[in-house]
Amino acid sequence: MLIMEHRTDKYWVTDFNYMEDMLVGCDYPKRVGIHEVSLREGDQNPGCVLTAAEKFELAKDFDDMGVDRIEMFAMVSDEEREALKALSKPGVLKNAKLASLARTVPKDIETAAKCGVEVIGIEGPGNGWVAKAIGVNSEEESIASFVAAVKQAKECGIKEIIVGPWDIARGTNLNYIERFIKETVEAGATEISYADTFGFTMPWVVQGMIKKYREWAGEGVDVSCHFHNDYGLATANTLAAVSAGANYVQVAMNGLGERAGNTPTEEVILNLMLNMGIETGVELEKMYPLAKKLETMSKTPFADNKPLLGSRNFKMGSGLIVDMLNKLEPQGGVPAVLPFVPSLIGCPPYEVVYGKGVGANMIAKRVEDMGLTATKEETRAISEMIKKESVMIKDILPEYRVDNLIKNYLTK
Repeated sequence: MLIMEHRTDKYWVTDFNYMEDMLVGCDYPKRVGIHEVSLREGDQNPGCVLTAAEKFELAKDFDDMGVDRIEMFAMVSDEEREALKALSKPGVLKNAKLASLARTVPKDIETAAKCGVEVIGIEGPGNGWVAKAIGVNSEEESIASFVAAVKQAKECGIKEIIVGPWDIARGTNLNYIERFIKETVEAGATEISYADTFGFTMPWVVQGMIKKYREWAGEGVDVSCHFHNDYGLATANTLAAVSAGANYVQVAMNGLGERAGNTPTEEVILNLMLNMGIETGVELEKMYPLAKKLETMSKTPFADNKPLLGSRNFKMGSGLIVDMLNKLEPQGGVPAVLPFVPSLIGCPPYEVVYGKGVGANMIAKRVEDMGLTATKEETRAISEMIKKESVMIKDILPEYRVDNLIKNYLTK
């Protein structure tokens, strides 16, 4: 199970994550497949419009990064079908398999097959109350529609068939879910996905559900998960699913998706590899550049404090922390004061900034880097000047302003 060290020159994670008595009830798979859905879920994110050319380019990038599947929705538009057909040509994708979402509608499955996909994800309402409201009269009718869709996909020559009723966490019962899984697997489904469309399920409940899914699906059937982040649980729930044995995860780079978005690809991958020791096949250093490209193309900026990717993650302005960093860096101790070294995922280097939290030692280091000298009293005085100006402008000071303050004070 352990494929990475707990401590390297780029990161240092806790040994507790790997202690057997801390993992009671867990059943980690050796490898987890990354099923990337941002090129489909992005279409459901208001204001995000990706062209066929952009989807083609992004899909190639995801493939190069090492994901296992790239999903779109063939029925969305001619643009979508154009991108799928271009990507399905031999040799275009080196690693990833092309996937399409499909409803339990014959035309959806037929269209996806004509686009050359290798994987199909069949969806429909899992919430029984919603199903009845839109015309599905009974549980039997719902199961029958999925069974028919699975059989059609199989007849079309699609090898990997995922069934994942959406909003399965509400308006249903375990007896129905058990029957649904067993009958769709018998019909030819190769993977069952637990899809919590609104993110209600708590992580410990997810563990229980995935264990039941695996039991009901039986040997040889993959189990995956699909979460939205409306309650802020998407990453935790996805990792909980994996801890119970799910061997595929449906995720979206930058958390792109409808409403609060989907489980962020980058968060799951880094946690799987560093904190759980599970292989994914992903080249970590390619994550940040691709995330930034998707941010630009999707016109969906992520928060500056977004985990892993946000611009603030590697800006440090606390005198205490920066002083510790300066003392530890020559000893190879940077991972002791950072979650990981930025280059691990392809981020630019960390940056020291000057504002209200500046310390005298930070100024002493800056003075030294400028080739100047200053007494302790002078560095304290300069740090106080910077603090006051920072409070006045309610922001950090630009580097040129810091340098000017230092020069002017030391040469007055």
